[in-house]
Amino acid sequence: MLLAVGSKLKLAVNLYWPQSFSPSVPCSLETIMGRLALVHFEARPEHSYPAPLAVLSERERAVCLGILSGKKAEAIAADLGVAVTSVFTYRTRAYQKLGISSRGSLFAVCGR
Repeated sequence: MLLAVGSKLKLAVNLYWPQSFSPSVPCSLETIMGRLALVHFEARPEHSYPAPLAVLSERERAVCLGILSGKKAEAIAADLGVAVTSVFTYRTRAYQKLGISSRGSLFAVCGR
């Protein structure tokens, strides 16, 4: 068993082979780890938004991106085709999920 611990993630890899399994090509630990890393990074989606916003719904994320781009609630509402009160609701939900309570905290969380 291989265990790697980072600041946010923990990775456990079971390197034991079942007795019934015999690979046709012998694999070294380096080969296995290389393939595992390749699969991880190829499967990782590329986003055009800051990573902390990945936990939000599409609307919550759109509102936060609007805030980060300097737009007022009225402009964000017009862009999304929703009422201004809906923008406030999405913002409140997003802030709760991100564990923040202000516009400044949103900028800080997103590294801007």
